[in-house]
Amino acid sequence: MSQKKNTVISEIGTGLIVPSPDNPRIINQFSPDFLDLVDSIRASGVLIPIHVRNHPKQKDKFDLLAGERRLVAARVCQQKTIPAIVHEGMSDEEAFGLTFAENFAREDLTAMEQGKAVATLMQKYKNDTEAVASKMGKSVQWVRQRMALAKNLSKEAQEFIKREPVFAQWTTSHLQRVASFPAEIQEEILNWFWSDDVPSLKELDEYLQAKLTVLSKAPWDLKDDRFPKVKACSKCPKRSSAQPGLFDETMDTKAIKKNDRCLDKDCWRQKMKAYLESRSRELRKEHPKLIGAVTSGQQLSHTEAYNLSEQYGEIATNYKPAKEGDKDAVPALIVSGTDAGKLQFIKLPKQKTGQPAKGKTAKVPTPLKDRRKMLDKKRWFVTVREVLELLKKKQTLDITAKCPSRTVMGLAAEFGTDSVWGEKGQWQSFAKRTDSTEILDKLWARVKKSIIEKLSYNGPITQTPDYCIEGAKVMAKLTGIDIKAIHKKVSQEKYPVPKSWAKLNGDGTQKKTKTKAKAKCKSKKAGGD
Repeated sequence: MSQKKNTVISEIGTGLIVPSPDNPRIINQFSPDFLDLVDSIRASGVLIPIHVRNHPKQKDKFDLLAGERRLVAARVCQQKTIPAIVHEGMSDEEAFGLTFAENFAREDLTAMEQGKAVATLMQKYKNDTEAVASKMGKSVQWVRQRMALAKNLSKEAQEFIKREPVFAQWTTSHLQRVASFPAEIQEEILNWFWSDDVPSLKELDEYLQAKLTVLSKAPWDLKDDRFPKVKACSKCPKRSSAQPGLFDETMDTKAIKKNDRCLDKDCWRQKMKAYLESRSRELRKEHPKLIGAVTSGQQLSHTEAYNLSEQYGEIATNYKPAKEGDKDAVPALIVSGTDAGKLQFIKLPKQKTGQPAKGKTAKVPTPLKDRRKMLDKKRWFVTVREVLELLKKKQTLDITAKCPSRTVMGLAAEFGTDSVWGEKGQWQSFAKRTDSTEILDKLWARVKKSIIEKLSYNGPITQTPDYCIEGAKVMAKLTGIDIKAIHKKVSQEKYPVPKSWAKLNGDGTQKKTKTKAKAKCKSKKAGGD
């Protein structure tokens, strides 16, 4: 005989309700929407009842089926009771169905909530991807991509995303790309973008592309496991083919394998360095005069050139390809670029004496792109300084966040304060403090001083650290400082683009100009005999 099912509306103690683990909604108590809900409940109470049933395992408790945001907000408001629709005699299957209908099927679920929903259904349907796809009315690839968010995003990354409101605006495609990378790289990616507006997928892809390398370009054998402390590339889980359907639009096994990419740039660099060192030792046995060179046409920054010369000695960047046995041909190991690892015979530029350059290569002009980077660092050096000076004068009333107290406490938790413990009279002073505004002002002053100290940089202005720039952007946004206007003014007045750059080629060399004689000759030809 089936159990009779009834529903009744009742006021239930907020402490008697146990949230369901099947609910995919992720509640960010610092988001503007949630704070608006808290304000509404504080003013008018909970107007729409939540859904509960008698808890199947805990006596005198209720199992929450839908309405967790309202319950959490009510608890924040210290509401003792909340209106609820109590479903009596409801089975586990029926309870899951109601939770699914109220929560899983919502159109406004964030990408992370979709991932949590898919993970719950995958557990229920014993990892049957097709069954989950059918239940949700989505494709199998859609399910796999959302599952990756729940499975592949590290706990730290998930907490970061839940904590920072900006990531609520990121699409599934944004987060899917982050989830494709190893855990240690995920936080690096999120930290890079967390203080900015939502990047376009193109902007995100451009940033991530620098962290990807097609494995087929590796000069070493992908099955080679001689590298210290790392797996052979063919067995490594940090490659795109290890997660089919996530990095590639196709599910064709051959196509995925052909386009297989390394997701761990640091590991790739370590292997490349170890391989080139091994290759250099082998080649020097046969070619004692071996030098290092970069792929023909490749431009190096000064830092890159210095690092390579420290490892391999003389580095040739300007040369002509030659054949073994040619006059003045020099054996070179390509140590950077698409041909890295190859032995190439080359001819170095000749000096004025007519002899090939030995020991040192000609001074390499700084490419325009590197000059622009250094110029931008100079501009940001001054911009950060000006922002920090303005920040010193900012009070708690200047904080633009909806809840200044939470913002100040969050900054204090993350960056600390300059407080010195044990000073005379501190405990007596603390005991007398009752005014919350005064306490917040003092905390803000100390936090502010700590942050300014951390963002102050006194090194070369062409090497202004990215963390100083990002930190200045965040603090400017929090306190209403127009950092874009400051940066624009600095760029126009203090560090404009030098006019001389218009006469340079992309590689930093001077553009060829016509001599007066040639110009005069050309003028005569144009005028006729």
